[in-house]
Amino acid sequence: MSDHASSVTAPVGHSRRLFLARAGFATAGVVAASSGLGAALAQRDSVAAAGAFVVPAETAPHKRIWMAWPSSTSIWGSLLGGIQSDIAKLANEIVKHTPVIMCADGSTNAATARSRVSSAVTVISSIPVNDCWMRDSGAVFRLDGAGGIDAIGLNFNGWGGEQTHAKDALVAQRVAAYNGFSFTAANVVGEGGGVICDGDGTLIANRSSWIDAARNPGMTEAQIGAELLRMYGATKIIWCQGVSNQDITDDHIDATVLYTRPGAVLVQLAHPSKPSTVWSQSAIATRNLLAASTDAKGRQLQVTTIYGPETLPRVPAAQQAKFFDGYLNAVITDTAVITAQFGNPTGDNAAKAALETAFGRPCVQLNLDNLMGEGGGGAHCVTMEEPLPIGGPTGTPTVTPTPTPTPTSTVPTITADKTSVPRGGTIRATVANGPGNRRDWIGLYRASDSTSAGGYDEKYLNGSYSPPATGLTAATVSFTAPGTPGTYNFRFFANDSYTLLATSASFQVT
Repeated sequence: MSDHASSVTAPVGHSRRLFLARAGFATAGVVAASSGLGAALAQRDSVAAAGAFVVPAETAPHKRIWMAWPSSTSIWGSLLGGIQSDIAKLANEIVKHTPVIMCADGSTNAATARSRVSSAVTVISSIPVNDCWMRDSGAVFRLDGAGGIDAIGLNFNGWGGEQTHAKDALVAQRVAAYNGFSFTAANVVGEGGGVICDGDGTLIANRSSWIDAARNPGMTEAQIGAELLRMYGATKIIWCQGVSNQDITDDHIDATVLYTRPGAVLVQLAHPSKPSTVWSQSAIATRNLLAASTDAKGRQLQVTTIYGPETLPRVPAAQQAKFFDGYLNAVITDTAVITAQFGNPTGDNAAKAALETAFGRPCVQLNLDNLMGEGGGGAHCVTMEEPLPIGGPTGTPTVTPTPTPTPTSTVPTITADKTSVPRGGTIRATVANGPGNRRDWIGLYRASDSTSAGGYDEKYLNGSYSPPATGLTAATVSFTAPGTPGTYNFRFFANDSYTLLATSASFQVT
């Protein structure tokens, strides 16, 4: 592990979401991909290679969830109390479903933590911490399918030296030692929130948080990817672009994408009523790239889109730009999905329904406004799951997910009610003979654009941005014509995917 003693502390009282912009790095950047496959890492540590060990999916059965108690006034200032309240609230909910172990920085802070959390939460002071972001600083656990478990570390360096981290840099190996697990340090620097995995051979990551001179100077995309595959026991990595230099993490993938099972992901887009930003543009690009991707087993990724809340009624207008409104930054326990709610019933309820459908378990939503507003991270960012070993003489058998049934073949149609419509006028799309999935949807596209480019507007068959309670096979949906003249059409898609069912005749926007 490299020396992390020299570090920078984030300005007191500022959100991680906007820290870099305030620090003078206001220009948004998208990291350019290096061309070609490149060479694998030339040198390896003397530790054992990954072998048969694999980081499992987050849906694998858990032994416990690791968390960290925030206690630094140099990091949080007057905001510390609110952050502690949200951490305690989250721990107290998680422990109803899965055991929780909380690391605190010394005995005094451990006593404070114990006074704020349920007695069912185990609080320890033997693993000191700087802050609460256990997903990024903690150990990543691997299973070998034969009853074995070990841990790896990604050499946390405070997101490229943006925050003090001398203690957090050692958390991963100390967690491994606490458990008596073998520990391997990676040959890359990064964070657990910067990569997601399906436990079945595929990783997804944003280039912006890995191809970074403050983390991995001189390393190519191919080198970083090869090392992540080695450490996670995977065979394919899907690289999304991400956004650099606009938040302290350089746009972790876990802010936008969540694996629900091998071959299927949820992706969150900004609510269509909100103005376009670098974040919303990046999320659309990520959704489109994943919808066109196959995983390590050759499966076309099934991408389900959800939308962020239209409004943030509890958040002052001046603070909304920095507020992280991510539903998918969630904790997946054995019996529940735990995520945030933002006081917007339509958005909150739609996200809850999508998560319950995807994971087949209840979704619990908490008010985590302090953590997500001032911290810029959610429930996923402050937790790390430790899986139960599987296989071996007394192991738990691996459960193979039931594949999603293929919709019955039909002959769907879609028609526009006009051949010409003025800018801002109303035009209606009528579908018939659809497969009847709840999440079948209609996109309004410029006729010359590819399907994966994303439409001007998208709606489910109930005319809403949230799916109907039951599937529809026929519907008429109203759209507002684009503000740019041109030739457009409607496209009918199956089940939140880019499986094209039908395309209307083109119409003119004048």
